[in-house]
Amino acid sequence: MVGAPQPRPGRAEEHRRLEEAVLARDADTAAQVLVQYLTLTATGLTESTHPGESTHPDTGTATSHSGPA
Repeated sequence: MVGAPQPRPGRAEEHRRLEEAVLARDADTAAQVLVQYLTLTATGLTESTHPGESTHPDTGTATSHSGPA
């Protein structure tokens, strides 16, 4: 059975940064923060459901860390 993902340290800070950028109508910063947040979230979810794998930060595709067969 796969356990629930554990909250990442700094998640509240990420939310605060995103909120500030949105309220300041700084679309570039908001987009950058959101992409970083979603990438870290996807990586955490992948690692919690498929140990030894993560998502590639640029493509979002799963990558294996088990090494060559």
